[in-house]
Amino acid sequence: MYMGHYPSLTKVATSLGIDARELASKKVIKGGIEGFSRINLERCALNLAESEKWDAFMDVLSLIIYGIVLFPNFENFIDFAAINVFLAFKHEKKSLVPAILADTYHSLTLRHERRVICQCGDFLNVPLMGTKGCVNYNLALAIRQLGYPIRSPPVEDSITPFMVYDMTKELDFLKKIRHSWDRVMKKGRELGKRNCNVEGSYQQWLSERVQHVKLPFRGPIPIIEETPIQEPMSLEEIEKLQEKLAKSEKEKKDMKKELIQARQEYQAAQKEISQARQRVELANKRARIEEEGKLNTRNCLEAAFIELKMRRGERDQARVDGE
Repeated sequence: MYMGHYPSLTKVATSLGIDARELASKKVIKGGIEGFSRINLERCALNLAESEKWDAFMDVLSLIIYGIVLFPNFENFIDFAAINVFLAFKHEKKSLVPAILADTYHSLTLRHERRVICQCGDFLNVPLMGTKGCVNYNLALAIRQLGYPIRSPPVEDSITPFMVYDMTKELDFLKKIRHSWDRVMKKGRELGKRNCNVEGSYQQWLSERVQHVKLPFRGPIPIIEETPIQEPMSLEEIEKLQEKLAKSEKEKKDMKKELIQARQEYQAAQKEISQARQRVELANKRARIEEEGKLNTRNCLEAAFIELKMRRGERDQARVDGE
């Protein structure tokens, strides 16, 4: 929330560059919530554009987007909650993400119900209105798709379809559809525990209805084509086939021999590689032993040379002392 509470009209007017009394005259209450209609704010934006007050124009336009697109509550209505978020971003540069996440989570929680719409107003089914026409949705026929059992045949009026192709002609009927959504009836536990079972009476009704609309349960009997009887082959054809078979057998044996020979050559090559690797490892081992022996001999000779040098020094010193 902006400053922990809804902003005053004076603060909103100052932020938007609009006279406070003019803004107060445009405030309306819809569903117990205070705000401004989209039409009034658009008029303010046009007046600001004509006066070339572009900063204020951009603020009003942004506020309309906040209330209609980002944080909608009622149709064509910008409430003070959306104004709150807009002012928080405008003055304190607060992120919109927490507010959008909270609003989205609330909407998902509000609409995630276990009950399903079964009827609207005086309609025994659910009328759906699109941009180009209308059609009804029959819950009685789709109840199993929602995981609920069908206990009895549906009422004929509840499955009677209707279609509206021209939205400009049947205005009274469209008005009835629009007002029917003010009285939505939902069912949940009344439909029973979730399963896909059907009662025998429904099966009987379904069979009769399928026969009535000429849709058989069983598919058409598949047509099995008879295999034509082959004529007996001549002796020459049999001999040619036998020659081809013998040739194929010979090629198969030759290929098998070549495969065995290639496998033996591969195994022999692998054996030679293994032996060569062993010889290399043995030669390396001998070279290491010889190198270690040379190193030991060198160390011994150096030690002997040092010892001999010391003895010669002692001998020479003894001669000097004797003289």
